[in-house]
Amino acid sequence: MSATTARAEPFRQAGEADLPVSLRLARQLAREGRIEEAESVLERARAASGDPAEPAKELARLLQAQRRYGEAEVRWRTIVETAPHDVGALQGLVRTMRLHHRLVDAARTIGEALARTPGSRLLVLEAARLAAQREVYSEAGRRYRQALALPGPTAEVLDELATVEMAQHRFAAAEAILMRLIEAEPKKPAWRATLARVAEERGDLELAIRRWNEVLELDHGHLRAGIAIGRLVEEFGRLGEAEAIFRDLTETHPHAIEPYYQLGRMALLQSDLEGAVRWLERALAIQPLDWAAGAALARATAEQHRFAQAGAMARTLAERMPDHLDAHLLVAWVEERAGRIRAAERRLRRTQDAFPQAFLPALKLAELLIRDERPAAAREALEAARAANPDTFSLRLALVDACFASGDDAAAARSAEALYEDYPEHREVKKRIARIEVVHGRYGPARRLWAEVTRHDRRVSGPPLHLERLDGHPIPEPSGEIRLFTRIRNERLRLPWLFDFYRSQGVDRFFVVDNGSDDGSRDYLLSRPDTHLFLTTDSYAVYGGGQRWLNHLLNRYGSGTWCLTVDVDEVLAYPHAERLDLKALTGHLDRQGAEALFTFMLDMYADGNLGEVAYHPGDNPLRVCPCFDRAGYIHRAHPDFPFRMVVGGLISRFLFERKQDGVFLHKVPLVRWRRGLHYTGSTHTLFPVPVAAETGVLLHLKYMADFADRARIESQRKQYWRGARRYTEFTRRFEDTDVIDFRCELTERFTSTRQLMALGLIRSSPVLDALAATLPRDRRLPGWPSSESMR
Repeated sequence: MSATTARAEPFRQAGEADLPVSLRLARQLAREGRIEEAESVLERARAASGDPAEPAKELARLLQAQRRYGEAEVRWRTIVETAPHDVGALQGLVRTMRLHHRLVDAARTIGEALARTPGSRLLVLEAARLAAQREVYSEAGRRYRQALALPGPTAEVLDELATVEMAQHRFAAAEAILMRLIEAEPKKPAWRATLARVAEERGDLELAIRRWNEVLELDHGHLRAGIAIGRLVEEFGRLGEAEAIFRDLTETHPHAIEPYYQLGRMALLQSDLEGAVRWLERALAIQPLDWAAGAALARATAEQHRFAQAGAMARTLAERMPDHLDAHLLVAWVEERAGRIRAAERRLRRTQDAFPQAFLPALKLAELLIRDERPAAAREALEAARAANPDTFSLRLALVDACFASGDDAAAARSAEALYEDYPEHREVKKRIARIEVVHGRYGPARRLWAEVTRHDRRVSGPPLHLERLDGHPIPEPSGEIRLFTRIRNERLRLPWLFDFYRSQGVDRFFVVDNGSDDGSRDYLLSRPDTHLFLTTDSYAVYGGGQRWLNHLLNRYGSGTWCLTVDVDEVLAYPHAERLDLKALTGHLDRQGAEALFTFMLDMYADGNLGEVAYHPGDNPLRVCPCFDRAGYIHRAHPDFPFRMVVGGLISRFLFERKQDGVFLHKVPLVRWRRGLHYTGSTHTLFPVPVAAETGVLLHLKYMADFADRARIESQRKQYWRGARRYTEFTRRFEDTDVIDFRCELTERFTSTRQLMALGLIRSSPVLDALAATLPRDRRLPGWPSSESMR
């Protein structure tokens, strides 16, 4: 029901058998894409008919279906002027205005019409749909209930009301409505389809699959259900199964473009750009003017860094459909993807001028401005958009984030609290209220809100865990231990040095989840008395990137003590780490009342060709990969705790020439764990706890000689984010060259954490500096190279 999902439905008003021959012919021509012939048939029918209203309406609907909303509106206005009491024509006029995003004018028109005919059920329903599109959900609900009180069928109205309840995250209310419909008409698939969508929106994906299968049991050829199941299977990381579902649908529904579009979208997400183009071209061969497939093809072209061609394709779509808002937004997207930020901004502002009553351009503009580190300008754009749409949910939510990003916590709190009064069950609103609690130091209420928000997040909850403990070593009570948690797959090469390093840094005990190693990692870990090994063969992707495994172990074995959660290619560096071990650091954090340390990943790489970076078990990887980028990191606000993010770095510059962000670099690896805490996005985000004033980095030691092979393997396994898209990009780049050298004008050789402090990459505090000053000057923990050895 949002602005981006509103669609014209041009030929649903009458059954085919009830229509004159000319109208049936026009519809058939339109379905075949023979638009000009259909228009000609309708024009002749209108001229020849004694009652030209029906051909005129059909012509208006045809123009509407082609997204020629301006022309369609002229047609509808002509009909309304001729027959001002024709409710169907008024409804058609308002619907066209909605699709053209002339939301204020549509509201005025429907208001005037209802003032004349307040008992018109059709107009009340159109007013409800307009309110839903404007995201004024309380008004939409009131209008739907008003329609239910008027004579007429109620089932479809209840179904739409359930969708409005779902948009407010009032899932129980939506389900109650739909269960009533199902009890009344148990054989009708439509109600079960909406019920499945409610489960999806709630995040209960297993239930959603069951619901969609119930739809298929009633209607074996239900295309929407097949597509939805394929998408959900894909969400679970079962990419091969999802692709098979979509391929089957191309055979069972040979004239439908949606399966081809899904295959193209899926290939695009996995960086199979040639495959994406191939599938999308097949979709366009069926319906040459289909917007979704044409837009996806432009995006696939941009992903190939063919920005000039992608821009031309996007502009062609916008010129062909000047009344279609999303076409103009696509042009701006391509400009930003190409790194032309100012051009993207200009396009969005022109789009605002062309669609002054739409709120989506302002949202996109605000997002771009925040990415460009201009939160004050983002806030100004959102405030201006609210003049036309003061109660629109998305604008109000974005304004809260813009206030936070600009440092105005008081204004953010006022806006968020007002939003919470209207939408007390909406998860995104609860997140912002949790942030206000954190601002005021009320972490308990903030965590309770976060637990509600993530109740169906599969990184926190989901299918049963299958973790088999393999070691027999006793696990004592924490008693002040520092415990390290990690997950591995075939990491025998890195384990000896890394574990020795962390032992010397103060880690007392290791908890490892092995996801099917076959390189000897398991045997090595079982030989270590301070290490506890858990085996699972479950999908890394299905279990939230393996995060549910670690959340489970952290809550069972880490509660009440300091826990370090890292990958086996990450070395935690913090101020004075060469001399100040983790026991001293965490003691300092305890005294300061902090319970977590914020860091970001600092990619380390070789001083030369990646293929020549030989590494052997036990080698110090900091000597093998001594280089890093001293700058190029972007810090921004983030809606999830710890409410800040870091992007940029090596991946952004090497894969995307700094035109795109790359990946999330921020992490919170060191936490005084308490029962009920959960990481919610790998170790990037977690439930709220007090964060230290000091910061660190994770020296990321991934890029060695074996990386090219590992990237190729992971791009095939597709267990990582977006089907391991990043690894696919690396593999493609590596295929084009024998020399892979990450060095650039920003390259710096690592010497010490003092160097990282001087560069502004990590932050200390006077108290921590004073603590380090009490230690002997010649104290150096094992594993940290001396400055001389790094030269």
